[in-house]
Formats: sequence, C-alpha cells, structure tokens
Amino acid sequence: MGVTVQIPDVPEDVHRRLESRAVAAGLSLPEYLLREVIAAAEQPSLKEWLERLRQDPPTTFSESPTEIIRAERDRR
Repeated sequence: MGVTVQIPDVPEDVHRRLESRAVAAGLSLPEYLLREVIAAAEQPSLKEWLERLRQDPPTTFSESPTEIIRAERDRR
C-alpha cells in the first residue's frame, strides 16, 4: 500500500498549470502528479549520475578525434 504525500503552500498559478496538464493528459490531478513523481524518482539524481559516470572506464580511440571527423566527412 502506498503512502500519502502532501505539499503545502503550492502557488495557485503552479496548481492551475498542473491541473491544466492533467486535464490535457486525460488524468485527474492526483493521477498526473503520481505519474510525474514516479518518472522523477526513476531518473538518477545529478549526484548519482556523476558517480556512475566516474565508475565507467575511460573511453579511448584508435584514431584522434580529428582523424575520425575527417574520415566521416570523406565518406559523404
């Protein structure tokens, strides 16, 4: 079972925009917000993303970037 989250002091103009987006998506405001919260939670934070990036091995190329670009241009 899920939990309830409340957000106090949402500015009226923000509420109107979110409600409008929910209507456009054919959803109630709570359905729309839940979808958006789930999508946000599935994305890594900047800190998480940078940590993953640091763990990747460095990329090396057999040719210099200049040579790769020149070869790509020559193929056209």
